Amino acid sequence: GVGMSDDWFLNLLVTWARTGFSFGITLCVGGIIVVGDLISEEEYFEGISQRMQAGNPEAEALEAEARDLLRRMPRLADEAALRHIDEGANPEEVQEQRDEFSDLHIHLKNTHILRSDGQYQNYREGLWRGKKSAVDGFWLGKVQPE
Repeated sequence: GVGMSDDWFLNLLVTWARTGFSFGITLCVGGIIVVGDLISEEEYFEGISQRMQAGNPEAEALEAEARDLLRRMPRLADEAALRHIDEGANPEEVQEQRDEFSDLHIHLKNTHILRSDGQYQNYREGLWRGKKSAVDGFWLGKVQPE
């Protein structure tokens, strides 16, 4: 399905989020209502990395590695783009591709899901990542529970 990945307004909002502008949004994704604050890919991965916790002492080294990798995710994509430019690719095209890749997903914090029974499911960690193409529609601002 095409979804809303070609919706110029949603694209603009995701681009603004990439520059650090955060605001409340309510998404309809496959009939499910997802409420949260739109954030950048960087903030999402930074948040995820902070939530990594080793289950036991043996896993602590892995935890540090995983945390570091998650934190570097957006930067690794940037570095791959720079390598592509070094290999003779058109810098403008590469930047466009990088931005498009970054903008394939929507990232939210402080997320709530509105369940079919009308109750809100609270997510303690509150970080959500979804495909922009899966969004059926959206409202600016957060739909609040009754």
